[in-house]
Amino acid sequence: MTVLYLCGAYSLLFALFHAGFWRIFGWRRDLPNLSNIEAFGIDRRIMHVLNIQMIWVLIAVAFVCFAFPADLVGTGLGRTFLVCSSVFWLVRAALQPVFMGGKVVTSLIMTMVFLVGAVLFALPVFNVMFS
Repeated sequence: MTVLYLCGAYSLLFALFHAGFWRIFGWRRDLPNLSNIEAFGIDRRIMHVLNIQMIWVLIAVAFVCFAFPADLVGTGLGRTFLVCSSVFWLVRAALQPVFMGGKVVTSLIMTMVFLVGAVLFALPVFNVMFS
């Protein structure tokens, strides 16, 4: 159960990180310059919507991890949820160097952080499978 609480905390930390995107990445300054003409500035609106929805998803995942740990490891639906969450972080880790490149050290650190998420969410499933 401790790992599931770590999964919840991990998700909450990423929700907080995403909530800070406007300040961290200067979105109030930079996003208005995104596609001012093309598609009536829809790109910048999509960025806001996607990030807000990402925050919601991360909070929801954290809630499920905190509120239903026994169901997550004890039911097929719960284990499927954990596997899907693990794959989410695995794919995010794979996408990091492809789309975020930038500073190699920063990209490598973020890739490793996302791999930690993949492992955290997979551990309870493997624990049930091999116990």
